[in-house]
Parts: sequence; C-alpha cells; structure tokens
Amino acid sequence: MPSIASFATLVSIVSFSFTRVNGHLTLVSMEGANGVSGLGFGVDPNTRRDGTARDPFQLDSAVIREEDIVNGIATVCGRTLIGGPVKMPESFQQAEAAGLPSVGPDGLIKLTGHQINADGGGPYSCAVDYGATGLNFEPVPMMVNLPGRNGRSDARAIDLPIEAMLPEGKKCTGGQDGQSCIVRCLNGAKAGPFGGCLAFTQGPGGRGGNNNGQNNGQNNDQNNNGQNNEQNNGNGQGNNQNNNGQSNGQNNGQYNN
Repeated sequence: MPSIASFATLVSIVSFSFTRVNGHLTLVSMEGANGVSGLGFGVDPNTRRDGTARDPFQLDSAVIREEDIVNGIATVCGRTLIGGPVKMPESFQQAEAAGLPSVGPDGLIKLTGHQINADGGGPYSCAVDYGATGLNFEPVPMMVNLPGRNGRSDARAIDLPIEAMLPEGKKCTGGQDGQSCIVRCLNGAKAGPFGGCLAFTQGPGGRGGNNNGQNNGQNNDQNNNGQNNEQNNGNGQGNNQNNNGQSNGQNNGQYNN
C-alpha cells in the first residue's frame, strides 16, 4: 500500500502537470491592412472571453515552454488545454485557407491579445519566421506592448493591443504565395511563458506587394495617357490639316473672284 508521502508526491506531480498547461493570455487575432482578420493558431473563436477561471476561459490559451518543445509535448507555438500541442503546419495551412491578414506599407503587425488573468501581463517579445516553417524566429521591434512586469499585471478578461514592426527590407518567403510569415509573441511569466502564433502575408495590401501594385497602376496610367496624347495629337494634326485646307480653299476662291 502506498505511503502517505508517496501519495502526496503523486498529487503534487499531477497538480504541477495541470498547472504547466494553464494559459493566461490568448493571442487571439491580427488585423490586416487588407481588411482580413487572422485567427491565432489553436484559438477557438467560440471560447468565452468574459472570465478568468481555467474552464472555459483558458482552454485555448497557449503555454510555450522550451522544455516542453524539446520533450515533444508542445510545438514552437505551444500547447493548449483544449487541443494539446498546437499543430504545425496544419495551423498555417488552415490560416492560409481562411485568408491571411497583411502588413501595411509601414510594416506594422497589429495583434490582439486577450489577457485572462494576472500572469498574462506584459511585457511581450515578438519574433518572426520569414520562411513560415516555425524553425527560425528572429526578434522584431515592439511598438505597442502590454503593461506589466515580469509577465504580470492587474488586468483581467480584457482585449489589449500588441504591435510589432517588420524591419525594413525583410521579406516573407513562405506559404503558397511565397510572401507569408509567422509571428510568435511570448511574455516572461513564471507559470508560462504565455503567447501564441499567427500567420500573415506581404501579399496584396502588404509591405512589398502593395508598392508593386501601385507602381503597376501608375505605369498603366502613364501608358494610357501616352496613348491618349498620341491620339489627341493625331486628331489635332488632322484637324489642323483640314482647317488649313478649308482656309486655303476659301482664300483661293476669294482671290480668284
């Protein structure tokens, strides 16, 4: 028969296991410059966002621990209570199928984080994988961050903005369009880190793609204007010739008379 000490140890291990996967911020969405709202990987849009308890408010919140990734019980985008390891690349493919939000010409990555309770607080750090494989995340500058210290703040059950900046000259090369990236954001909470991943594109409406579209439009306008000018010039020459002919005819007639 197990001793009381052994039983207590078992309870502690089980309790710790549950604690490790509790998440206290959900990286809910990204609002794109193209008007598309992208959903965070592993996020269930039907999860209630008006409370702080483990069930149901933390069910789709990801905890992203390096030791869990190394041990194969989480991916680079973490794991959630409701879905376990956040599957890659399935999550990326689902995001592509739903339509990806784009970064604007200013390179801003505009995210919404839902802070559930205290240790979902800031500050957060974000990194981008330009190949959208989840294998190589590079830190990017933070422009708008969550309040907090060491991953804790007094905020509860509230949506808050997180904004990062895609550095000038950086190009996304992943996805079907060859212009997609994955962004991952994490805080420093002891019970975490908490955060998540989202996919976005530099395609139509985004940095890189938008400028090309504008240039093409300008070139087309210039070409059309050139054609119109040529046509107008041609018409003008014809009209001038006709008018000259009429004038000559009239003048000759007058002189002959």
